Amino acid sequence: GSGSKATSWDNSSSPASKRSGSTVGAGTKAGSSSSSTQYKPGDKVSHPKFGKGIVVASKASSGDEEVTVAFESQGIKKLMASFANLQKS
Repeated sequence: GSGSKATSWDNSSSPASKRSGSTVGAGTKAGSSSSSTQYKPGDKVSHPKFGKGIVVASKASSGDEEVTVAFESQGIKKLMASFANLQKS
C-alpha cells in the first residue's frame, strides 16, 4: 500500500461554487458542464461482479460512456456505462 489517503471527494476548497443552489437528483442530467458523462474521476461505485471501486476516468464514446474504474480486488477495468450496471455509492 502507498499509505497516502486520497480523499478527492472531500475537497471543499471552493466554497463559492457550492452557493449555486442547484440540487443534483439521482439520474438527472445537469446540462451545466460540457461533458455528457454521468461518472467523473473520484466517484465511488460498486459493480455486481467486480465489487467496490473508484472511477479514475470517464469519456463519452459513440453514444455511450466509457468508464475506467479501479476496483479494490479486480484492478483497473474499462467498462461501458450502459452495460456495466454500476451503482454510485
